[in-house]
Amino acid sequence: MYKIFLYEEKGQSLVLIAVMLAVLIGFAGVAIDGGRLYATKSDLQKAADAAALAGAQELPNASTSRISAEAYAKENGVKQAEITSINSSYQGDTTKIEVNLTRKVSFTFARVLGFTSTDIPARAVAQNDKWDGEALPFINLDNKYGAEGTILKAWNKVDPGDKERIHNDDLVISKDNTSIKVKYQDGSIMFKKGKDNSINAALDNILKVGRTVYLFSLSNKVIDSGVYQKKGSEELKNKDLIPLKDTVLLECEIVEVKNKIVTLKFMKVYDISAGVLPKGDTSKLIE
Repeated sequence: MYKIFLYEEKGQSLVLIAVMLAVLIGFAGVAIDGGRLYATKSDLQKAADAAALAGAQELPNASTSRISAEAYAKENGVKQAEITSINSSYQGDTTKIEVNLTRKVSFTFARVLGFTSTDIPARAVAQNDKWDGEALPFINLDNKYGAEGTILKAWNKVDPGDKERIHNDDLVISKDNTSIKVKYQDGSIMFKKGKDNSINAALDNILKVGRTVYLFSLSNKVIDSGVYQKKGSEELKNKDLIPLKDTVLLECEIVEVKNKIVTLKFMKVYDISAGVLPKGDTSKLIE
């Protein structure tokens, strides 16, 4: 004779319900906690972008740049502890700033799966896109610029032994001799009297046909006035200062370099004494 044993299955149902409940809570965790992570990342990235752009506008002043970036981050809801780092000379470039932020997000439903919290990072790199003073080490004293396309000559002789030069004390030459910047921020341009071959190595790298360059020049009005004509007691002397208000900045294209004379095609004029600088926007995101 065979005996048939019947087993109670109610306990198995409870197990299945518990498993299903855990799965449902897991899905809820993915939906709700995942959405929170996405929103946090979006908000934090916007804050990092705003901070980097604000800081870039203050470059190359590293201290002011960091203060501005930090202030904008906080205005966008970032706490001091969430500011991981602000590098106002990113990779050694004083025109760039890097902002790193981190925010801890605690999970709600995902705790069922063993996850309690995670750190959300945000990073932004911005660059000051404003003209930084890179220009030819010459100053045009007598060639009037006209309409777009006018041909100018730079590095001309203005007296025996003298050329239209900016003094070395007003120049910053890069270590690799690939750029020359003019220190015009003090409100004047210093004149260089006499010959000087110390910048020839940099000029060999810079003076390339087709390249866009910037050239300081007396304004047409000042050229017409004859104030800086090199004659008699009015002759410009070594280290004489030419006020920035008497000058403009010319955007030009190099047409020819021959016998130490640079032929330029004039394209645009900027009144830098009035704060008008090349390149448009003062800062832009690059990473």
